[in-house]
Amino acid sequence: MDTPATTFRSTAQIAASKTNGATGTGPLTPTGKATSSTNGTTHRLAARGVLLPSERAEEYQDNLAGWFQTLVPRSPGEGLLVARVADVGWRMGRLSRLEERLVNSALQLLSLR
Repeated sequence: MDTPATTFRSTAQIAASKTNGATGTGPLTPTGKATSSTNGTTHRLAARGVLLPSERAEEYQDNLAGWFQTLVPRSPGEGLLVARVADVGWRMGRLSRLEERLVNSALQLLSLR
């Protein structure tokens, strides 16, 4: 079995690491924290919340209710699983709509040539 070679860092490299690490602490003010909390919604694929500001809560609730009616959970654990399935389905629908818009935009650009 090979053992990894030991590499030594110079004093300058260690100092540079400490300096760089001190600057990467993220937002500190409440405004900065609020702004960075929405970073996942920039492209709408990694948003923490399932429902985005541009989406209708009624449609999401109808989707969720439909899953509960279809799968009929019999315990709280099953209910959590059904909710997760509904959320993943909602996000996949969003992804499909995004993909459709991108493909249509690309086709439109190709037809303009």
